[in-house]
Amino acid sequence: MTELVQESKAIWDNEAFRRGNSIVSQRVMAQVSAVGKFRDNGNFGYYQKISELASNPAALPLLPEKVS
Repeated sequence: MTELVQESKAIWDNEAFRRGNSIVSQRVMAQVSAVGKFRDNGNFGYYQKISELASNPAALPLLPEKVS
C-alpha cells in the first residue's frame, strides 16, 4: 500500500511539474468563475491527501476504514 501511495504521488508530482502553468491558471479561475470552480473541484484535494499519506505512512492502516 505504501508503494502504491508513493507511486501515485510521484505521478501527480511529475504531472504538476509538466503542467504547472495550466494548474495555476485553473486554480485562479476557480476563485473568480463558477465554471472554473466546477473544473477545479476535487483534483487538488486528492493530491493533498496523497501527499499527506506519503509523508505519514502510519496513517495508511486507517485508510481502509475511511474508504468503507
